[in-house]
Amino acid sequence: MGYLGSRFLVDRTLEYQSPNFHTPSGQVLLAGLILVVAALSVTRQRPTFPWLLVVASNLAFALYSARNIPLFAVTALPLTILHANMLWQQSNPGSRATLTR
Repeated sequence: MGYLGSRFLVDRTLEYQSPNFHTPSGQVLLAGLILVVAALSVTRQRPTFPWLLVVASNLAFALYSARNIPLFAVTALPLTILHANMLWQQSNPGSRATLTR
């Protein structure tokens, strides 16, 4: 029986625990979560289903285990920024500060 077979060790390893929102790193995750929800709620144009599936699944993984938080940061946050950038380009056609897809 190895490390992963011992329920006692796995339950006490921080990497496998859900994030604690009372710590600074948990509060950064909470800010990212609020950013994603705010970007989805204020836009009239809804994201496509694959986009929403990637964001929702990575969010669920990040809330389940702290080891998945970097995956959320690498996938869901850039997709949210690209979605917000498309809306920025549509509302400000003369804007020079835009991201390319």
